Order: sequence, then C-alpha cells, then structure tokens
Amino acid sequence: MAFCLNCGKKIDDSNGKTLCSDCEKAISQTADLNRSRDRNTLYPENTTRYNNNQTQKQAFMPGGICRLSASPSVGETAVMLLPKSGLTGTLNPFTAVFGSIKRFVCGFKSLFKNKKKLIPALVLAFLWILLSLLPMLGVNNAAVKTLSSLTFAQGGYSKNIVNIIGGLLGKGMVAAVFVSLFSGGLKSTSGGLKQTVSSFKNSIKNTESFCLWLMGTGFALVFYNFTVGKASVWQGMAGIAGLLLCLRAFGTSGGFLRNILTSLTANKSNGIRHENKISLQSLLSGMACGFAIAVIMSPIPFAYAPYCAGLAFTVTAAVSLLVLRPAKGRAVT
Repeated sequence: MAFCLNCGKKIDDSNGKTLCSDCEKAISQTADLNRSRDRNTLYPENTTRYNNNQTQKQAFMPGGICRLSASPSVGETAVMLLPKSGLTGTLNPFTAVFGSIKRFVCGFKSLFKNKKKLIPALVLAFLWILLSLLPMLGVNNAAVKTLSSLTFAQGGYSKNIVNIIGGLLGKGMVAAVFVSLFSGGLKSTSGGLKQTVSSFKNSIKNTESFCLWLMGTGFALVFYNFTVGKASVWQGMAGIAGLLLCLRAFGTSGGFLRNILTSLTANKSNGIRHENKISLQSLLSGMACGFAIAVIMSPIPFAYAPYCAGLAFTVTAAVSLLVLRPAKGRAVT
C-alpha cells in the first residue's frame, strides 16, 4: 500500500491508477512505505531525531503533512523518504499558507485534466453568469432567486472592495463543495459530523479546549458575514458550504483548511512543531458549529448580527485564554 507524500492519503496502486484521487499528484511521486526499511542509508540524522515518538510517527512536507498512524518502522521509513528540507520549520503557519496556495494553483491546473471536476466547475460558472444576467434583463422571478441563492451567484457583486473580496471567497467555498459533490470529495462529511459532536463534548470538559471551540465559532460567524456582506436568508449557502468544508476537513488528513489550522494550533517542543490534535479538533469543531449558527442567524433583520456575535465570541475566548494560560503556568511552578 502506497501513501501520497503530498496529502498523506492511502493509494491502492494495484488497479493501475496514475493519480492520487485526493490531490491529483502522480503516483510516481509517492512512496510505498513498506518497501524501504533501511534507516541507515537515507538521512539517518532525521531518523534519530524522531526516535522518541514511538507510537505515532509524523512526516512533514513544506506546507503539508503526511500523518501516519502505523508501526514505528513504517513511520521511520516515511521520515527517511522525505527530503530534509521538509523536516525543518514543520507546521510553520507561513509555510503552510504558501504551500497550500502552491497546491491550490497546481490543483487548478490539474482541473482541466479531470473531467469529474472540470464539467461541474464549468456548469457552475455558466450558472453564475446566467443568473447574473437574468435580473439585468428583467427576469428575476422566484425560480431565479432560488437558484441564485443555492449557487451563491450574487456573491461578490458590489461596489465595495471588501464585499467583492468576501464574495469571491464565498464563491470559492461554494465551488469547492459543488465540485466535490460530483467527484466524491464529500464522502468524509458523515464521519466529520460524528467527530464534530464528539469534539464538542470533549471541549466542554476542558476550559482551554472550550475557549478554542468558542474562538472557532466566533471566527466562522465573522467570516460568514464577511463573505456575504449583508447576511440574509438568500445568502445562507455560503454558510452551508463552510459547514461542509469543515466536516470534510475533519475526515481528511490534509487539505487547505486543515493544514492552516494544524499549523496555527501546533505545539513546539525541542525546536520542532508537533500537531496538537485536541486543539485542532476543538477549533475545527467550533468553526463547523459557527457556520451552522450563521445560517440559522441569516433571517435576522439586522444584517450584521453574525459579525456582532462572532466578535463577542472571539474576544471572550481570547481574553479567557490570556487569563488561563499564565494561571496554568503558575500552577505548574
């Protein structure tokens, strides 16, 4: 069984596949982690550096993570197979952002080679153009409004530069979900929903985890209002798309959203940043709930209600964390 060194997904190369189904990287760029066991030939100093982590070995690449829950020998082999440059500055937020942008550009290029993704993308683009022109031609009945709402077609149409940027980001989320519906990218959402509920239950048992959950909720509310400009029931699709993307991030080992949040919540030990799974799940669970709450709040007449609620949650969580962490340090000493 091979593992993609770009996104960490398992690849069954026995059926003749040439591309990773998750990130579209060529299988020739992956490594079968069971083929190489000699830890003395490839970067032995990097293997020694990771010997303390016996239960779960993590291999990192710039801007991305290959997480392996396997036996120590397999994990160590994965570390040896990676370039040395990928092991320095691991989980650095800036590296994660630029690495994710680079993969996004590469993924956009590969879109034209993948019919399962290309056709839905073209259909959605055509609908956006059509639904933008019809109101100008005097056709704006209930059917047009409904379809426009479901596709977030009016997102970004504004004279305000902030609303334009937010609308384009919202359209990006909707496009990602729409394409995933036809390419099997949302299969992990059901498992993500279970993990979201489980993470919330665990968060309320720990004050710091709950603060992170609250911060994720607040961020999602603010981001939703930013993407729609003025919240309304017709703009709710942006929140639904955000919710689905959060659930998908729970069920995958990579992706833009998960990589960014992983880098932001990582712990630093002995000069190396390690994934903090509890903090990551609390933040991601909070974001999923935040987008759900944003959709529920959309019918409220006050168009900036999600902004206000989100800022209140975020400030409360940030202040609580600032108070808790120094107190926790004093308790330890």
